[in-house]
Amino acid sequence: MVSKSAPNSCPNCGKTHGGRLCLFGSNVCFTCGQTEHYARDCPQKKQTSEGAKPPTKGRLFTLKGEEATKLDDLIEGTSMINGKSLTVLFDSDATHSIINSKCVKELNFVVTTLPFNLSISSPKGEFVVTSLVCLN
Repeated sequence: MVSKSAPNSCPNCGKTHGGRLCLFGSNVCFTCGQTEHYARDCPQKKQTSEGAKPPTKGRLFTLKGEEATKLDDLIEGTSMINGKSLTVLFDSDATHSIINSKCVKELNFVVTTLPFNLSISSPKGEFVVTSLVCLN
């Protein structure tokens, strides 16, 4: 089993940024990075039509079990979920947890459709786009 130390918090805002620069207090739009406005007034935000689902970004880490044992930043373990024993990989830097659709059915999880698309990047630079989630 591999353990992970807690990620470093940003001294400016207290959050973790995954290696990205903290924009807190920089008078920069958090949506597009320009300095003429703030995120609440961003023209790129307003270009989304009412019925469209704007993409949201996250980070995904997916590996086979034997690959996880070679990495220092993952924790592999067994967890009981709805009475079933499952092998799980924990990545405390990940913004979302991913579950196989077969497991969702076997565990009788309720699937909810988000009002937006969620675009999740993997360490290999690949993207998974979905609007389906299991809440709670």
